[in-house]
Amino acid sequence: MKKIIIFCLFSITLFFLIGCVIEEVPEEKKEEIIICTSEWKCINFSFKAYQNENCNLTDETECTYGCVNGSCTAPTCTTGFKCKDNSTKAFQTENCSWINESDCELGCEDDECMPLPEVNESEEEIVEEVEEEEPEHDIIGQLSIGETEVRVVGGIEHNISLYFLLPDQAKFEVDGTRSDWKGIGDNFTIKSVEINITDILYQHYLGGMQKVIYNIK
Repeated sequence: MKKIIIFCLFSITLFFLIGCVIEEVPEEKKEEIIICTSEWKCINFSFKAYQNENCNLTDETECTYGCVNGSCTAPTCTTGFKCKDNSTKAFQTENCSWINESDCELGCEDDECMPLPEVNESEEEIVEEVEEEEPEHDIIGQLSIGETEVRVVGGIEHNISLYFLLPDQAKFEVDGTRSDWKGIGDNFTIKSVEINITDILYQHYLGGMQKVIYNIK
């Protein structure tokens, strides 16, 4: 009987000691996982970057003309002949590039070359003043798909339109006759109209500019 009592006391003591050393194990904190959409984003007015699924931004790119809806804004200029600098007159396209440059001997002002001074007549020698004809500039035009321009070539009116346009080539139509695929710098003749493609403006995003700039000899 004494042994049974001692055994019971020993068991109670052991159970108490074990209960004291057992520590409550805290539940693991649940980590919140955030997933981002992979896309280009404007990080401010002048820069865009690519956002990965882990929300990191990479490939930071500067946008010279501003950033809108994840895309760099394209430059836009008013087309026409202008003074490129103090001694050069040229045609500026919508993407602000320059074509058909010509030197102005006496300088360029108000988008025109300065005229040559008149030759004075002297009593000893009469110098006949000869008017120098300013060389004719090529006819400059720009078309979007479906647009038609009427151009006079050799005294005859021609309807010129853009039939189809890709990022690097285009098809023209003159008086109902269509051309083959032509690229930037190509010269071709349709219905006695000689056409040269000087530039193709093709922005891939919705509502982007899609035009071809050409001149007629």
